[in-house]
Amino acid sequence: MSPYVLGFHDIDKTKHTVVGGKGANLGELARIEGIRVPDGFCISTAAFKRVMGETPALKQLLDQLSLLKMEDRDKIGELSGEMRRVIEEIAIPQDISEEIIRHLLKLGEKNAYAVRSSATAEDLPTASFAGQQDTYLNIIGEETILKHVSKCWASLFTERAVTYRLQNGFDHRNVYLSVVVQKMVFPQAAGILFTADPVTSNRKVLSIDAGFGLGEALAQIGDEESVRYINKMYPRYEETSFLEQYSFLKFVARKGADIHLPLITVLMEEKGQVMPKEIINAIEGILARYPQEEVPSELLQALDAYLRTDIDAINKYELLVLLGRYRNQEIYRLLIKYLEPDQPLICMGAAEGLGLYGNPEALPILVQLKEKAGDPDLAETIERSISKLKQQME
Repeated sequence: MSPYVLGFHDIDKTKHTVVGGKGANLGELARIEGIRVPDGFCISTAAFKRVMGETPALKQLLDQLSLLKMEDRDKIGELSGEMRRVIEEIAIPQDISEEIIRHLLKLGEKNAYAVRSSATAEDLPTASFAGQQDTYLNIIGEETILKHVSKCWASLFTERAVTYRLQNGFDHRNVYLSVVVQKMVFPQAAGILFTADPVTSNRKVLSIDAGFGLGEALAQIGDEESVRYINKMYPRYEETSFLEQYSFLKFVARKGADIHLPLITVLMEEKGQVMPKEIINAIEGILARYPQEEVPSELLQALDAYLRTDIDAINKYELLVLLGRYRNQEIYRLLIKYLEPDQPLICMGAAEGLGLYGNPEALPILVQLKEKAGDPDLAETIERSISKLKQQME
């Protein structure tokens, strides 16, 4: 078996580091009797590592990229763009390209294929990385498929993917990409099965989100179309099903542009009760578009108002932890505001957020709060945040 190309039936969940999250899950599905997985293969992370390792310019760029922080937006855009350009221009080593072509010939070189990114840091319990790397559909021909393999490798360094890794604390040098090449099917409908209700988090409920055809139209909608879609969808938001609302908020989270800011503030103020988890996802998508010191005041005011509604404490906890990733003075004051020990879970979120935020001014406040904390879990969380602050001050 080649170290560079593996068929689905040679893959299982133990090969996550070899073929990434998507590839490992496809391998597992292909082993289940009665599940019809379109045939295909994975180009392993070993191929990606080899291409990266044999190109000194990429190592230099990667070292520079690893020194950047969230607020270095312009430099992130510049370095990530240069990395993508270099990767797309590299010729795939002959032995790897020959192995890819050999597998294509077995499946049928004239077929249409999906060329899909599969990173080692995706489908994880704490970070999904959903939609961060590229996928290409209806790719036909050996040369074209090889070209799109390189484009998938390059997509590990889109500005969006780099920023997401920075937000979630992943080292760029420790994330690798496999590429899935899979026969296209032409469905009447396509969708996603959630093994927990995406609205209520109830794990005893399965939820299916589906649409006609391949289901890619909404994901690829442009900004002008975004405005038209929002103007059409928003007035009837309350009349739609939970699943339609969920899809709508997913769309807002993906697009995250300035045009959606008034929308998300209204959703928080008026309709936040409907599905707080997806509101939070949409907030994260919008926050990621702003330099940390330039988060709009109207969004922060809406966040404060949203935190004062009667959504579940666990959702408030998740939002406060999310806010801790953004070093903005107004966010710092907001986190301090929710350090109320009589509401342990919310207080834990604010304390954990302060630990991520890293402002040394919070240290005496947290030390004092720990003395008042009657809840042992709260006291433990505060102690962790105190330790993080002290480490950052050394």
